[in-house]
This record gives sequence, C-alpha cells and structure tokens, in this order.
Amino acid sequence: MAEIEELREQLDEVDRKIADLFEQRMQIGRELGACKLQNGIKMIDRQRERDKLADMAGRASTEFNKKGIRELFEQMMSMNRKVHYQQMVEAGALGRLPFRFIACRRCADRFPGDGRGLQPGGDAVLLWRELQ
Repeated sequence: MAEIEELREQLDEVDRKIADLFEQRMQIGRELGACKLQNGIKMIDRQRERDKLADMAGRASTEFNKKGIRELFEQMMSMNRKVHYQQMVEAGALGRLPFRFIACRRCADRFPGDGRGLQPGGDAVLLWRELQ
C-alpha cells in the first residue's frame, strides 16, 4: 500500500504543476489578446490552432495519449477563445458573440437573449456552445 500512496503523491505533484501551468497559460493568453486588440490583429487564428493541435498531438507516445493531448489542448484553446471574446466585447470590438447561449441560472431578468446583457464576474451560471 505504501507504493500506492507514493504514486498518488507523485500524481498530486504533477497535478499541482499542471494547474499552475494552466494559470500561467491563461494569463499569457489574456496578455496576447490585449496586445492583439491594441494592434488591430485578428484575435482568433483557426489555422494556428490546428497547427498547434497537430504539433502537441505529435509529441504523444501512443495513439491513446495523442487523443488525450488533442482533447486537452482543444479545451484550453476553447477557454482562451472565450477570454478573447470577452476582451473584444469589453473593448466594444465585437457586436454579436460567436457562440450561442444555451442556459442561464439566476439571471433571467438580466438576460436579453444573446448574452450581451450579462456582466463578467456576475453570479450567473452560463453554458455556451461555440458556433463553428
């Protein structure tokens, strides 16, 4: 059983590092978004995303891990796009959000139908689906 606990401790340490790196990645993404907005550069680059997914998946040692890495990076990129969309809205650079509102709790009176009436950091729980 000592071996199980030792392995769990190792996983916990790796998980902490992953969480810290995710926070770092999101902060850099915010800074990149602000820089793009300031310089009038296109915020979302789907070709770069495809290239990055291929590169990251290519680092995997097995097909199973390749799929996992691809899914992980797709999710992180999706989170980053949402931050960029928020930055564009806050800067007045985006009229209609490129994702569709699915559900909202505790905000029906503030919700105009497409999500633009909701304030970032509010108490609403939102579900979004990106339009492809």
